[in-house]
Amino acid sequence: AGLKLNKKEYAFAIQFAIMAAVYTVVWVTIRVFPKLLYGTDKMFLYGITTCFAFCNLSSNATVFLFNNTEIKNSLKSIRT
Repeated sequence: AGLKLNKKEYAFAIQFAIMAAVYTVVWVTIRVFPKLLYGTDKMFLYGITTCFAFCNLSSNATVFLFNNTEIKNSLKSIRT
């Protein structure tokens, strides 16, 4: 039982790390791009920020779909 608990904790740690990394990248682009792009014509880079923001919004659901066994089992039972 101890080994199974460690694997579960490891999966939760990976989930948290992925979501924290995505959130950090989004936050940095939202805070830094406006300062870097002030007065320039490189407004297309705001599209990158929008894409990162979308990734941030969907990262939580995506990580749970791929790493959480309870959600995987629920999805399998829905399909069958």
